[in-house]
Amino acid sequence: MAFDYQNLKEMSAVTTAGTTHSMYANPSGTTSYIRQIWLHVGHLGLTNFSNTTVTIHSVPDSATNLGKAMNPTTQFFQRSLVTGETYILDCGVPGIIFGDQNDTLQMFHTNSVNGPASSGGGTTLQYMVMGGIET
Repeated sequence: MAFDYQNLKEMSAVTTAGTTHSMYANPSGTTSYIRQIWLHVGHLGLTNFSNTTVTIHSVPDSATNLGKAMNPTTQFFQRSLVTGETYILDCGVPGIIFGDQNDTLQMFHTNSVNGPASSGGGTTLQYMVMGGIET
């Protein structure tokens, strides 16, 4: 059995608000330990923008398929972030533990978007998941 600390999910961006986004899914045959989640709110060509509210859920698998996040019992984090803000959520030791295939970390965020990202406007939420994997 080996344990490896790493970026479980490299910096990624979500530009579509109002939808559930899978941040990390536990691979088969492993145990994952989520230690930190980095969130950063940027903008794509906007001068008028508002806060983004982020909720994060720890979702158990559904018969080895991805589960659904929009359930109040799976939510463990909610915060309103302003454009330009970076927030680091420290999950402590040992972290959030995922032991089953497709246990997932899922996010939902809302924002005020002045035009779609494809036309040069919109708020983007960037995130990175850090932790370890035991095989």
